[in-house]
Amino acid sequence: MKTGIQKIHIEDSLRLGGFAILTSIVIGSLIFNEYNSLNWLVILSIFPAFFVGFIEDITQSYPIRNRIIGLFVTSGLLIFLTNSYLSSIEIYYFDKFFDYTPVAIGFTFVGFIAMPNAWNFLDGLNGLASGMGIIALSMMSWIAFQNNHLYLLNLYLLFIYAILGFWLINITRGKVFLGDSGSYLLGILVGWSGVKLTTMGTNISEWTIFVIIIYPAFELIFSVFRRLYMFKSPFYPDNLHLHSLLYLILKSKFNNNYNLNSISSLILLMFGALPGFIALSYSFVFPNTLYIAIIFIIFYLSLYLFLFKYRT
Repeated sequence: MKTGIQKIHIEDSLRLGGFAILTSIVIGSLIFNEYNSLNWLVILSIFPAFFVGFIEDITQSYPIRNRIIGLFVTSGLLIFLTNSYLSSIEIYYFDKFFDYTPVAIGFTFVGFIAMPNAWNFLDGLNGLASGMGIIALSMMSWIAFQNNHLYLLNLYLLFIYAILGFWLINITRGKVFLGDSGSYLLGILVGWSGVKLTTMGTNISEWTIFVIIIYPAFELIFSVFRRLYMFKSPFYPDNLHLHSLLYLILKSKFNNNYNLNSISSLILLMFGALPGFIALSYSFVFPNTLYIAIIFIIFYLSLYLFLFKYRT
């Protein structure tokens, strides 16, 4: 694998994690297809995004425009084949716009295209992106179980088991990374899973889903604004992500005597899981979930500024 400025692992790694995860999902669907046919609709829908990411992993030079087109096609297929789009954000005045189906679908399109890029930003530390995928899907599985959506629960568990095998190898060895294909795959699966849950009943809050994925979501938002502030393209890679700064500081303190890449990842996995864990543990609903999101954002920015100043 070619080295880029955003890559902070030491040894070369294969970008085949996405292929391994998708293969596991397909095999699992063949074995456990009696649960529902939704498996195959999702697999069919995610293939365009996976394909353009896989080409980028091989060539390292596939145009961004073509990758966005692949994500757009996948988003459209998921929305229309599985009837999954946001119909509310639980804010009265904004919900009036969501009464118009084209607005609701358009907002969902933006979210589905953003989520793969959010997970792609995390794919720098061993097990961070895949670990956040497992955490988010596990929390959504718990919500599906509580609301007796057993066919969704089985599907989410299939996703989790497929990712778990890769995560165990990645967190311990760091020889195989998700790459763009894997990041796109995970982001799309997590994004769709959250939206699908909100379509199943009014007692499932959109804000609870947002709190579950707030770490990768805000990492994307903050990174885009940070790069624009620095007069750089939002698509320009760098090593100024929160996980990059944490790893580089630990490496400077401990001279890489430990597996600091994986240790940094585990620290941030606990950090990213905390908002969703709090929201689910106390059955928080809007607007309390909004307060959790605001507190997390403030803490994230404070931690980032501390690490940035310490590093520089």
